[in-house]
Amino acid sequence: MYKNIKKLLGSYYYDYKKTVCLSICDIFIGAIPLIIMMYIMIQSIDQHNITVIQIGIYTLVLLVCFIIRKIFLQKNMFKLQKIGCLAIKDLRINIGDHLQKINLGYFNQKSYGHIIGTLTTELHDLEVILTHHISEIFKISLLGFILTVFAFVISPYLAIFQLALIVISITIVAVGMKKIEVEGKKNKIAVEGLVSHVVEYIEGIRLFKSFGVVGTNFERLKKSLTDLKYSNIKTEFALTPNIFIARILIDLSFPMFIILGIHRLTLGQISTVYFISFIMINIALSSILKAGLPRYVLLRYLTLSIENLMRVENQEEMSYLEDNANISSYDIEFNNVTFSYEQNVPVLQNINFVARNGKTTALIGPSGSGKTTITNLIARFWDPQEGSVMIGNRDISKINPNELLKNISMVFQDVYLLQDTVYENIRIGNLDAEKKDVIKAAKVANCHSFIMKMENGYDTIVGEGGFTLSAGERQRISIARALLKNAPIVLLDEATASLDADNEIEIKNAINNLTNNRTVIVIAHRLNSIRDADKIIVLKDGKILEWGNHNSLINNKKWYYDMYNQMQISKGWQV
Repeated sequence: MYKNIKKLLGSYYYDYKKTVCLSICDIFIGAIPLIIMMYIMIQSIDQHNITVIQIGIYTLVLLVCFIIRKIFLQKNMFKLQKIGCLAIKDLRINIGDHLQKINLGYFNQKSYGHIIGTLTTELHDLEVILTHHISEIFKISLLGFILTVFAFVISPYLAIFQLALIVISITIVAVGMKKIEVEGKKNKIAVEGLVSHVVEYIEGIRLFKSFGVVGTNFERLKKSLTDLKYSNIKTEFALTPNIFIARILIDLSFPMFIILGIHRLTLGQISTVYFISFIMINIALSSILKAGLPRYVLLRYLTLSIENLMRVENQEEMSYLEDNANISSYDIEFNNVTFSYEQNVPVLQNINFVARNGKTTALIGPSGSGKTTITNLIARFWDPQEGSVMIGNRDISKINPNELLKNISMVFQDVYLLQDTVYENIRIGNLDAEKKDVIKAAKVANCHSFIMKMENGYDTIVGEGGFTLSAGERQRISIARALLKNAPIVLLDEATASLDADNEIEIKNAINNLTNNRTVIVIAHRLNSIRDADKIIVLKDGKILEWGNHNSLINNKKWYYDMYNQMQISKGWQV
């Protein structure tokens, strides 16, 4: 565990280690003087030579130790909390940065709950471990060791029984640790499932309401809540029998040592002072054990979060050899590209084509033919298993993904907007842009007019995901983003799908402004929208069936010809 903590803390580790060591000094500042003074007082009382002045001195010494300890403890606790919070803040940012460098396959394999939990619950658990549990476990262990040594000094015979009791109690709890680990993992899966279904419920609330599947009728969410309830109960009770037995043994130790101590006292094998001192040590050790064992169990449960964080940290980032893109030409070339999301299930097979700089290349074909996958490979959200994707005669697998994406603008069918102002939602395309540049991009994207009709214009807050805007308005804001970025490559994934006629005309005009003199890859189902494309590539089952411009494909009289004729026939349909 400590090796993983060292890796997660990074540059904060040595400051944290130093602070924990200082917090352990609390034992020497407070506990040891207290033990010594109590022993001296008991001995003085036993010898009947204690005076009021001595009692005053002893009390003053203990009071000074108490004050020094409290001042030291307060300052050190503040420092421990500060380092823990700062470390978690930076770690949260680092993990967020790490996640965006990971292959998208990770996000397909993991649920919303897992990813959200990583950045929230798991990091919170680590913060609790850092700021509360580690230093306390060390302090409890050290104090227990010191008290045990004192016990051996006072009476080795009784101390052996005391040590045996400690070992047995810890062993009873340790035996059940595997159970807490198993139930803890199940509990975390249950939490992830609940978070995923809550997100699903919120995002799909309109659909669920339309079918009356809300509240207790939404079985998926209801089941997740029930599963988490029973998982919490099982986790809480996983070690209850073990801790219960251990606490009984600890509580029975007091009367047992009273009997053993009195027996040795009557035999003259131990003095009254030593007997009372040993009983006080037994009481202190019992309190430490009863407080420490549940904390140790909780620490073991929380360390599951560290293991999950390490799995995320160990996810391999997309590799690259060159930090700077330095792309001089923007021809896009696929050379014998084969790709699959799942092993032995190819999505693209031996794809070869060139999309020329400054030209528009359209990808068409039935659903599942690999159109969107091609754009994902161009943006390097994935790397192909075979072949290469080239931009300007440079293999993009060797280029830093973030630097590569600076050269690419993307407009998707499903537009996501932040819960922020319209201005900030456009400016995300270029964070260095001035307000005049944002407004200019909005005008070119044909969205300035509807923005100015809003209550606060560009300062109007849009709901999360952009639900307060129409689909056409969201799409035009997305195009304004892309215009503001001013990238030489533009990827359009069915940007005009599911729009009404008026919005489609507005967006087509905006797209024409966006794609002017750029390398454009466009995906569309409506063949009319890509008639003027310089190259049309027809895909089916991950393979290229044919390619060419509109006229040449019509003359080929193959798939494109058939689909175009069906579209022309459908225009005459009436309801």
